[in-house]
Amino acid sequence: MPSPGSIIRHIAAEVGVTERSVLRILGGQAPQRQGAAMQRADRIRALATELGYQPSSAARAIVRGTHQAIGVLCGIGQFSGPLGDAFTRGLLHALLGTDWRLLLSAYDDDTLTQGDSLPHLLTEWAVDGVLINYHSGFPASFASAVDRFLPASIWHNALRPWDAIAPADRDAVCTAVATLAERGHRHLAYLDCWYTSDDRDGRLHDSNRERLAGFTAGLTAHGLTGCSILDLIPDQAAWDHLLAGATPPTGLIVTSTGVAFELERQLWRHGYTIPQQRSILVLGDCDSHAGYSGLGIPQQAIGTQAIAMVRRKIAEPQRRLRRVMVPFVPVTGCSLGPPG
Repeated sequence: MPSPGSIIRHIAAEVGVTERSVLRILGGQAPQRQGAAMQRADRIRALATELGYQPSSAARAIVRGTHQAIGVLCGIGQFSGPLGDAFTRGLLHALLGTDWRLLLSAYDDDTLTQGDSLPHLLTEWAVDGVLINYHSGFPASFASAVDRFLPASIWHNALRPWDAIAPADRDAVCTAVATLAERGHRHLAYLDCWYTSDDRDGRLHDSNRERLAGFTAGLTAHGLTGCSILDLIPDQAAWDHLLAGATPPTGLIVTSTGVAFELERQLWRHGYTIPQQRSILVLGDCDSHAGYSGLGIPQQAIGTQAIAMVRRKIAEPQRRLRRVMVPFVPVTGCSLGPPG
């Protein structure tokens, strides 16, 4: 079967028009004049049908002036954002029923920040806009290159005040503190055993920093006391100091279901039961099947809204869009109660 390009050339020669004119007609654009122009358009369509023409994505892009494609750019280092199932579903759901396509690729920081990598990337991808799935610690040179070469880009990152989307970490922890305060807890603990401060420039991960700020703000707002543990894997001495100290916390906020399992084991070891004597609230990675109460990261909503933002940015690349902070979603469980 002849290629789409050879069919276009054949039709153009047969009708006596340019190849671009053939592409415009086959792309649905009506001729501006009646009479002979209409007859040529009918002849072009008839020949295309006869020859079995199927327009390629490149041909459709020429007609539309857009590729109708969005790229998702992921890093491969420790700072790149995960592409979980729910987040990916959100990306795909946002394009369901449309003619838009999604392309995914990953590059290391050095490749992305050298020379003309980004403009070449756009050309190779044939995309109109990009979602940059970096969470934290991206090199300054990378951010500068993105601003220069990718005007239609949205960051999945809380560090930028514009053209970005991220989970509302600070508000979520404030809500968690308020939830425990309403049940009578006066001394709380925050255990972030997921992110570390071993960042290339010494800063905390942006989610870690925002959650710590929310924890401090929540304690202050409700007149509570509290402590935090940020070790990736607390040792037994750290657990004992936390749970058997002079003022042990009765309400504990943790950042994943896995940490909640270990915390419950440690509480049992010290003679505490849940929720009769101690309460656990899982923040972020909250598995509803585990039975813990918590606030889950709205990964699917972030993916859906991120695509919507990219499409708005494609329409107005010079306009800065205010950063969107997506609220966490409540997860019902049985790990909350009054202090025992």
